Amino acid sequence: MLDELPFGPAPEYRIETNPNFKESLRSAINLFNEKRTEALNNLYRGEVITGAQPLDMAADVEEMAASCGYFSYNLIIFAEEMKTFLDILEELQRLQETDVRSWEWLKFWKRLGKKTPVRDSEEGKSCTVLTGV
Repeated sequence: MLDELPFGPAPEYRIETNPNFKESLRSAINLFNEKRTEALNNLYRGEVITGAQPLDMAADVEEMAASCGYFSYNLIIFAEEMKTFLDILEELQRLQETDVRSWEWLKFWKRLGKKTPVRDSEEGKSCTVLTGV
C-alpha cells in the first residue's frame, strides 16, 4: 500500500486510490489486534514472567514485555492514522471528480471531534478548541 503513490501523472495529479485498501487495512487491524492480545496474554502468563527469578532478570523481562506492548500499540495507532489518510484521499478524489473547488477536504479536524469556542480573556477574541481528540 505504501509503495503506490495516490497521485496520477502531471499536470493533473488526479487522485487514484485503490478502493480495496481501506477494507484490507481494516481487516489487518482487526487481525493484528486479536493476535497482539493473544501474544501479550501468552507472554504475561508464561513461566518467564510468572516464575521465580532474580530481581534483575525479572526487571529485564518486564521491560522487554512492556517494550513489545508499546511497539505493537504504536503500530495500531499508525494503522488508524493511515485509515484517516485514506479517508482524506477518498474525499479529495470525490471532490476532483465533481470539479468542486474547496478546501473542506483538508479540514480533517472537523471529523475528529466537537468544536468548543473559548474566549480569550485579554482581548475578547475567540478560538476553537477540539474536544474528543
